[in-house]
Amino acid sequence: LGFEEIASPEVVVVLGLTEHSAGNAIGIGLADIATLRAVRGLDFASTYTNGVTAGDIRGCAIPLLANDERDAIAIAVSGCAPKTAKECRIVQIQNTLELSSIAVSEAYFDELSKDANIRVLSAPEPMRFSEEGDLERVGKSS
Repeated sequence: LGFEEIASPEVVVVLGLTEHSAGNAIGIGLADIATLRAVRGLDFASTYTNGVTAGDIRGCAIPLLANDERDAIAIAVSGCAPKTAKECRIVQIQNTLELSSIAVSEAYFDELSKDANIRVLSAPEPMRFSEEGDLERVGKSS
């Protein structure tokens, strides 16, 4: 197992955009699934301008849409068939600029915890969702 495997996921889900993106979602087209909230936060003009200027029109495409974060993750897990939900190796990041703290599923935990370059901060926990279907964020300051 190496970084290359983590950096080449089977299914990519975009749950939302950060304020720092200012709605520029260049790269959202590389995802397989996005939430409606993420797409509603898009500034299409800046995203398309950046995509055309960079020659990356594919990066501006809109992926399959899910009503909320719980649905997006459920669709992603279904897309990993024939693996069961328990077998899926899931990595949850805060955002693409903050990769120093991640959460991983139980199926990934044993492999990654043996890596000398990775410091384990806590054992895997079940994903928690609000009543509205929002996922509790990793690395979020209390």
